[in-house]
Amino acid sequence: NLVIADGASEQVQAKVVARADGGCYVSWFDNANGGYDVRLQRLSATGEELWPHNGILVADRGYSSTVDYGLAVDGDGNALVAFNDDSQPTERIVVAKLAPDGTPLWGTPGLAVSDSSAFLASPKVAATGDGDVVVAWFQDPDTVLQRLDANGAERWAHGGVALAHSGDTFVIADLHAADTANVIVSWVRYVTFLGDKHIWAQKLDADAIPLWGAGHVQVFDLAGGS
Repeated sequence: NLVIADGASEQVQAKVVARADGGCYVSWFDNANGGYDVRLQRLSATGEELWPHNGILVADRGYSSTVDYGLAVDGDGNALVAFNDDSQPTERIVVAKLAPDGTPLWGTPGLAVSDSSAFLASPKVAATGDGDVVVAWFQDPDTVLQRLDANGAERWAHGGVALAHSGDTFVIADLHAADTANVIVSWVRYVTFLGDKHIWAQKLDADAIPLWGAGHVQVFDLAGGS
């Protein structure tokens, strides 16, 4: 097999996303220098490393443990990586946009989309058909989304749009681009008093309007589910 990350300590939570040219981007957390840094590599269709071995550094972090993160590619072939960032006094959710040559298009480590001191975790990212970027993350106790244009300007309210506000906990599960400019987001609903865990989903348009009803789609809602 092709080894793309073999530094000291550990490299974990690898993700891969295909490019239109048959190649791909591969991302992972690298603890070689401590802090589970975010790194990224680009491979050709034949598996050739197009960037330096062990990839390029996207974010220099100081974490001693990890949560999930997001990787996607946009219509221009740029890589999109969404992750927790602790480089500032207040932890943030950051999305980085990197050109096919590795140039960071939205600065280093990227653009912060969260504006809260609540617990933040597990961001996801998707590129929509109109050239925008949508980021979703868990912001205790809710799932929050933000939409950025191709230049990184916020299209929705600063701090993002929350999904539920119901008194339960809504932990992000996944995010995907849908038809035209829409996105589909799914999450786990933790029912506070019953202890049940349900799967819900919603489709949002470019203005953050829910297209599947205000009550969302309850994909799985049996008692005791997870």
